[in-house]
Amino acid sequence: MKFNFINTAPKTVGLYIALLFLVSCGTQQTITESDLIKKYNQDSLDNFGAFIWYRNKNGTIVMNTDNLEIIKNNGIKKSTYFKTLNRYLIFFVETKYTPKINISFSERSYIVAHIVNSLYEFREKLPENHKFKDNEFALDIIFSDSVQRYHDEFKKKEYYGLIEFKEKFIKQYRENPPIIKKDATGIINTIE
Repeated sequence: MKFNFINTAPKTVGLYIALLFLVSCGTQQTITESDLIKKYNQDSLDNFGAFIWYRNKNGTIVMNTDNLEIIKNNGIKKSTYFKTLNRYLIFFVETKYTPKINISFSERSYIVAHIVNSLYEFREKLPENHKFKDNEFALDIIFSDSVQRYHDEFKKKEYYGLIEFKEKFIKQYRENPPIIKKDATGIINTIE
């Protein structure tokens, strides 16, 4: 019997690809309800943040779109997912909260813009009577102490190409000039 490489190679390559897929699946941690923020302290904020964004091997900040998608899909059913992401945003906007991963203000702005954009995107999928349906997430930035720095950074970075974020932020910035500071949502921004 003769070995036929042409007929065997695709099967072997397919087997290796399937094996690689099985090994690589499950290595990235996905968010579950038990991972949502219950207490607002440094560890819980850092742990939740690790599900939303990370620094890759090249040193670049990357948004975890898989976990953001889980929040979107589960947020429609349970508002705790939306609430946690929105509250994380509120703490993250304030530069007094320092994540354990060292980030620059430019990187912080990138993360803030993407979280706000995601919240607006997710909001569109909600039923009309959902409590987050009319929430203006950009106000969390506008009522922060660093609003002018964020405004300048977003403008400099051309709003990271996030069209909906740009429209919502500019609209809220014009309608709510950044005179009033803090507590846009009534949540006290203190870490235990």
